[in-house]
Amino acid sequence: LRMAADAFEAALRHLDESVPVDPFTSRRMLARYVIEHMFDGERDLEQLYKGALDHLRRVGGAQTG
Repeated sequence: LRMAADAFEAALRHLDESVPVDPFTSRRMLARYVIEHMFDGERDLEQLYKGALDHLRRVGGAQTG
């Protein structure tokens, strides 16, 4: 659980305003990505937070565009 929290916090620190998703939705999407990938066995903190950010940019951009 600590690793999931650390990955979530790292993703939030690296989040910038280029993601066209409201803050509540961004946090929810990041958290869900991290939790799902932790359950799937991912244990690399950097992979988790970078993957979460990439996912948010892809999905968030698709939702607004």
